[in-house]
Amino acid sequence: EQSYGLNFYPSYKLADWNKLNFALTLRKDSHTEEEKAISASESPDIWAVHDGDKYKTKFIAAEFMTFAVEDEMNFYKKVEVTAGISYDAQNFTDNKDRISDTEYGDAYKVKDDSMIWGTRDSFNPVVAVVWNTIEDLLKLRVAASSKTKFPTLSAYADIADVSYDKKIKSERSYNGNAGFEVTPFGKLLGLRMDYFYTKFDDKIEEIYSEEFGDDIYTNIDGVVSQGLEATVSSKIVKVAGVVDISTSLSYTYTYARLQTDIEDSDINKGDKLESTPAHMFILDLRFDFISDTSLDIFGQYTRNQIKYVMKSAPATTDPYSTDYFEAVKLHNPLKLDVKISQKLFENFDVFAMCKNV
Repeated sequence: EQSYGLNFYPSYKLADWNKLNFALTLRKDSHTEEEKAISASESPDIWAVHDGDKYKTKFIAAEFMTFAVEDEMNFYKKVEVTAGISYDAQNFTDNKDRISDTEYGDAYKVKDDSMIWGTRDSFNPVVAVVWNTIEDLLKLRVAASSKTKFPTLSAYADIADVSYDKKIKSERSYNGNAGFEVTPFGKLLGLRMDYFYTKFDDKIEEIYSEEFGDDIYTNIDGVVSQGLEATVSSKIVKVAGVVDISTSLSYTYTYARLQTDIEDSDINKGDKLESTPAHMFILDLRFDFISDTSLDIFGQYTRNQIKYVMKSAPATTDPYSTDYFEAVKLHNPLKLDVKISQKLFENFDVFAMCKNV
């Protein structure tokens, strides 16, 4: 895998209450599966398919582009409004086997399906509003957006011919959240509560295909994820005259479910989303000393993540069924990061960090 590119983030202040932000991302990715010699004794089937030759070398390359514009507006220091839109595109520039005399010499080509440029593209809006309802006491916030995720190059690496093509579509998410923030004692105590909702259409997943006897990429109908996040924060200044102490503790509950028809699909093993914790706690504790020394402790604890495992092997004549799988709970890990830093000569920082204690 190889990737290189450039990011540009210019901004222009139109007035004290209005600021325009821009973003331009240009990237070139390539994916190569190197050739490999193999003997008849190691894998007779593969050896026979390639007539005793090496594996073919698969090479895929694509360009990616994002152009976005966003307007930040502040009305009477009471209401902050952000509105913007991005154009996202993917363009396949090379999709072929480098060894042309193999059985797959005529490589599968990704079909064009774009409005303006490239192989695929899309427009994604975003809007957010923060209302300072009662100054220094109550803020209300709401936001909505959409985003497109294009198939990765590796998703196409195993498509040898058109029969393997599962017509992978771009994955699209629709996101929204709403909440409030209360600061009854200023920085001494703050409480924030948010509800969030995300719906994925045509979510890209890697599954095992009985038809091809291998893992393939395809789209499932979708996933819905929603939940609540609560955060309590506090900052106490000049404790004992030597240190400022900042504390933030948050809890997130997430409910995520697959939307694909389980009875008519060989994709689902159940309706729960794998590797997605239902409960997550985050602690951020910071000590800032008058000597410009800082001690930061960051902790994360997650609970109720699951993976699906096969509990019984189906007969070869049986149809697919979720009854053959069960959800197994994963460990509930607690991770801590500890960082000590020292500011030098105003413009430099030296730090030491221990991650995942």
